[in-house]
Amino acid sequence: MHKISTWNIDRPSPKTKKTGLVIEKILEENSDVLVLTETSSAVDLSSIYPYSISTEPYERIPTEQWVTIWSK
Repeated sequence: MHKISTWNIDRPSPKTKKTGLVIEKILEENSDVLVLTETSSAVDLSSIYPYSISTEPYERIPTEQWVTIWSK
């Protein structure tokens, strides 16, 4: 059985307390597949989730994406 989680993280900014808490919770959940909506490059999970795919970035903010799917 695989654990799949989804979360709208509401446009996280780099190195903020909120972003740090989001990443902590993601690590705590330890899902096999993670779907993040309204995400950004501030959430880099590549050390734990080696596979990912993202939608095209927002036109006006290239570091933000509508959706990123991470997988172990």
